[in-house]
Amino acid sequence: MEKKFFYGLTIILTAILVTLGLVHHHLDKKAEVYAPVNDGYVTMYSSDGRLCRVYPDEVETYKSLGWYDKIEDAATLKYTDSGECIVVFKDDTDSFFKTDSKWKDLYDVSTLMYDANGDNTRVFLADVDEYLQKGYFKAPQTLDPNMPMIAITFDDGPSKEQTPRLLDICEKYGAHVTFFVLGSRAEGNKDILSRAAQIGCEVGSHTYSHKQLTNLAPDVLDNEISSTRDIITEATGKPPRALRPPYGAYNTVVSEKAKAGITLWSVDTQDWKSGNADKIVEHVLSHAHDGDIVLLHDIYAASVDAADRFIPALQSRGYALVTVEELITSRRGSMENGTAYYSVPNK
Repeated sequence: MEKKFFYGLTIILTAILVTLGLVHHHLDKKAEVYAPVNDGYVTMYSSDGRLCRVYPDEVETYKSLGWYDKIEDAATLKYTDSGECIVVFKDDTDSFFKTDSKWKDLYDVSTLMYDANGDNTRVFLADVDEYLQKGYFKAPQTLDPNMPMIAITFDDGPSKEQTPRLLDICEKYGAHVTFFVLGSRAEGNKDILSRAAQIGCEVGSHTYSHKQLTNLAPDVLDNEISSTRDIITEATGKPPRALRPPYGAYNTVVSEKAKAGITLWSVDTQDWKSGNADKIVEHVLSHAHDGDIVLLHDIYAASVDAADRFIPALQSRGYALVTVEELITSRRGSMENGTAYYSVPNK
């Protein structure tokens, strides 16, 4: 019996589905996965769709001849927005896509959605409406991860006087910022939160009453987080995906209770201390760079005055001003519950 033999494209499809593992969560309904064969040989793949089986000690020799020991190095799966998939080998990629453009990468034909608990799932575009009817929410549009971007954030609001001014500034410049609101202040200002969400800004939680979460009893901790989540959900139509713990204090218990990403910061303007718009502008422009998360407070007039100056200045330097979730999702695929984010540099 020969130790080397060739299989057809059907077997290759089986192997690539098993090896790549790209179809996950509910997406696995679109493709059947089979168990791989393990008989002591190693399967090698060519870029033109051929396959052979060799002894383990011959793997390196075959790799030097242009064969691959990993199917994803020789081929990839392409999808339609309804979840159909096809195997495309490297040698066929250019000619294939010139004749049929409906096949795309998985992340071009699917989108992230999440439920009320903040758990993520990836959904083919054709299934989005079905998941909306089930109570899921859309994640923000994924941006080009290579574009320079900064997340500007504001804590302790909303303020009846200052936050609407800041929203005017965001609309004027087309900037997206993130508000980490206190539930105690948000209760009577849900219209402000609603407007923020409508213009593309993000509303995250800063807990209900700004207590240090690591010092609280479990029931008090639960209430600080859950009550604010409910207020934000009612005001914006979706639960917050980001939690900023007061004083930046968190531990494993807080991470488990958050049901959101733990969002900290890499640039602290200390606007509460200076109260001076010129100093705030200078600090932002000299310290904020690609991937940074910048901390300010929208309860101070000087901070809002400064935003009217540093927002267009950063944009003129080529930075997109995005929400925390936009920054994290575009560069890390999703915002993970309980994970702490200080900055999100481009990999």
